[in-house]
Amino acid sequence: ARRLLERGMYVNAVVAPSAPRGQALLRTCVTALHEPHDLKWAASVVAETLAGFPADSLRETEEQRTA
Repeated sequence: ARRLLERGMYVNAVVAPSAPRGQALLRTCVTALHEPHDLKWAASVVAETLAGFPADSLRETEEQRTA
């Protein structure tokens, strides 16, 4: 969420205990005022930001699933 905010996109990180351990998610809010280009921009920012993380840090491990 912090890295997205640095790029101008505000999202809420949802982590344990609100989300299952190892399954954190990002919560967004889309309104009728958002235009298609806004959503395309948001999707590209999320994709580019996630691409900056090591792939193994984005995968749930067996240890996380059973914790």
